[in-house]
Amino acid sequence: MIINFVPVMVFVDLSIICLCIYSIVIYKKHLLKLKGLDISFPVFLILLGVVLFALFYLIDFALIHISPLFLPVDTAAAIRKTLNYDYAWVMSILVVMSMVVGFVRLISVLSHKVTAIVERLEKSEKALKKDIYERKIAEESLLKYKVLFDNIPDLAYIYDNKGNITYLNKAFKHLSGYSPEEFMGRSFAPLFDDLNLKKAEYHYQETLNGKNQKFELKFKKTGVLCEYHNFPVYDEFKKVIGVAGISRDIAERKSIEEEFKKLATTDRLTQTFNRIKFESLLTTEMERATRYNEDLSMIMLDIDHFKDINDTHGHLYGDYVLKTMAKIVRQQMRKINHLVRWGGEEFLVIAPETDLTGAEILAERIREEIYSHSYENGVKITASLGVAQYKDGDSEDEFIHNVDQALYRAKRNGRNRVELCDPEKIYYDDRQLQIPLDIRKASNS
Repeated sequence: MIINFVPVMVFVDLSIICLCIYSIVIYKKHLLKLKGLDISFPVFLILLGVVLFALFYLIDFALIHISPLFLPVDTAAAIRKTLNYDYAWVMSILVVMSMVVGFVRLISVLSHKVTAIVERLEKSEKALKKDIYERKIAEESLLKYKVLFDNIPDLAYIYDNKGNITYLNKAFKHLSGYSPEEFMGRSFAPLFDDLNLKKAEYHYQETLNGKNQKFELKFKKTGVLCEYHNFPVYDEFKKVIGVAGISRDIAERKSIEEEFKKLATTDRLTQTFNRIKFESLLTTEMERATRYNEDLSMIMLDIDHFKDINDTHGHLYGDYVLKTMAKIVRQQMRKINHLVRWGGEEFLVIAPETDLTGAEILAERIREEIYSHSYENGVKITASLGVAQYKDGDSEDEFIHNVDQALYRAKRNGRNRVELCDPEKIYYDDRQLQIPLDIRKASNS
């Protein structure tokens, strides 16, 4: 009796197919792992095909070569026939399909990965081209700004947040005496002496704190005085990462400012102080005399008959006399004295640390030099001088009034002389007391 094993084999086939499907479902749920490593689906299908092939081979080997040892000859022959004509093709088809599906799936996955890689490469290429374009634009802009800053007469500079120089334009060499290359990446400290370095460091730190700064510094090597404007440099997160600024030589401006100050306080013709400056000088000297209990005197000088000189020899000659008079007086003064053109042909000498006697000696020396000087055209010129000493408690007007009264006394007593202020002995008449001071000055000429 020959037993038909086909149903048995079909059952085995279906069982193996169900096992394959179950394994695929388990894989899809990511439950299938090999030694802790995930297995990709295409590789899983290929491995499944290999396992089925090996299983078929073992079953075939067992039934064909081992069954004759335990089963009757007819039964063993029936098993071999079933395997050859039924089970063999079923298993072969199953193995081949599994491996083909696995390879197809593998090729599909690889194709998707290659496509993704190509897309990433294309995106990277576009990003790289964009980056190159933007960098090119930035470099062109930087070049334009560099050309601009390198050709301006002012110094442009950038420091990092450690005080090191990261940019200098060409003006740096002219102002500092060093080439930009010598200080790139270095601290600015060697550029200044101790006093200027302290100022530079203070304003640098203030700029790092987010405050714009304006200050003046002098370079140690060249002595050039510059005005600096510091500005904080921010990154994209609004954090200060350095200091940028502009600096310019202000020597010419300072000279102009000094000239304007001089013009504002100096008489243009005689180069003496004018009445505007006189007010501040007198206030300062009176305060000093009071504070330190020092002597202070004043001399008022008036050129005798100056109106006649102008009328006879002309105003140009009058100007010459005024300039000569200022020169003579200046030569007799000490450095701490101040010479002021009070108005017209009148001059004032403020003499600190000088009592009434000392001021009288100075006034007499001035009078003698004026009288003995040889003037152009052989004209003889004299001057009258009044002297007064400051007394604690006197106001500025009282001090000026006292010296003016001494001058009036000198002119009244014959001119070309020095008179001292003695409030108890100065002559007043009713007419003089009624005449305002400025009008009386004009009449005394």
